[in-house]
Amino acid sequence: MKKLGDFEIVGNLGRGGFKTVYRGRNLASGKNAYPPEVALCVPHTQDEEAHHLLRNEHRTLAALDHPGIARMLGLERDEETLFAVMELVEVETVSERLKRGGPLPLADAVAVARQVAAALDYAHEALVFHRDVKPANIKAAAAPQAPDGWRVKLLDFGLARLLTHSQYVATTRVGSVAYMAPEQFEGAAGMNADAWALGVSFFQMATNTLPFLANDESALVRKILYEPPDLDPLESGGRWPRS
Repeated sequence: MKKLGDFEIVGNLGRGGFKTVYRGRNLASGKNAYPPEVALCVPHTQDEEAHHLLRNEHRTLAALDHPGIARMLGLERDEETLFAVMELVEVETVSERLKRGGPLPLADAVAVARQVAAALDYAHEALVFHRDVKPANIKAAAAPQAPDGWRVKLLDFGLARLLTHSQYVATTRVGSVAYMAPEQFEGAAGMNADAWALGVSFFQMATNTLPFLANDESALVRKILYEPPDLDPLESGGRWPRS
């Protein structure tokens, strides 16, 4: 049995650029008050920067309580390993769904985007700017009982910024290049950059490709900055970034 603190690791839920997420069984629910099953988010490196990012995500999510945002339940430590305990969302990401089944029907893409927009609107009201909205950070499942037929959760606020009332821009270039707004490459972006990223994500949900594609990252940045989007998905497949 593989353990991490009070939790048994029972499966791998996914790996991102910063951390790996495991399915965990809580072995001490009477002591720690967490649910019987949770998601365990473990940074790939256990250095000061990784711990800072994880604590930032915890601090950011502690201020948010919305059905469309996955909840972080707490931070825990097992010897030198700092990890986050999060709500377990047992559905695939939109990115996984696109790889498995191709583009979503337009009505479904609209429904998913609408729910992500509602979650972002709530976060923005709390002056939280996500900075990495993309299909890989959106979990979605068909839910006939839901008003629009989908249950959606926005994940991974690890790059989020909590903005002050007098400062509505973030001044570092972070995020996934294909979803970044032009102003982010200039080193400053407001909450409108989340709206841009959602727009790119919506295009991808509806077409299974991206509006800006190139042979490498530097060419992709130039396209986003200086060229109109390629709105014909039949002409834009197979170039960078590759799925």
